[in-house]
Amino acid sequence: MKTWTGQQVGLSPGGGGGEIGYVKNVTFRNISLRNIRASSVSITQCITFSFEAGDNNSFQSEMEDFTVVNVTDTVNDEPTAIFRCSAAAQCENINLNAIDLNLASGTAASGWLYDVLRGNRGFNFSVAARGHTENGTC
Repeated sequence: MKTWTGQQVGLSPGGGGGEIGYVKNVTFRNISLRNIRASSVSITQCITFSFEAGDNNSFQSEMEDFTVVNVTDTVNDEPTAIFRCSAAAQCENINLNAIDLNLASGTAASGWLYDVLRGNRGFNFSVAARGHTENGTC
């Protein structure tokens, strides 16, 4: 799930940036993937069409009740999930259930990278976090 930043950075086919909206009750279920380059579960509100990072804190579209259930795959790198949410409109109630991810070597993949989440379920950031910020930086 990806969105533009709240500010326009660079030029894009659709203008890119400044959206206001609401995404709620999204469920992804029974996903099987192989040889994924990066995290198979991701929310990012940092997308721009330039090499500059956008101001993630400017994004004002809310994301709530985002659920991922039964994901199996092989990933080439950790962390297994990345959530880059805006401080202006935080992600709420992110739920991960039955996530079975392995590195190409066969070792279980682990770790999370996140910014500004509220009400997560199915994972423990205080134990599994590889890095995070509370200010929603990209």
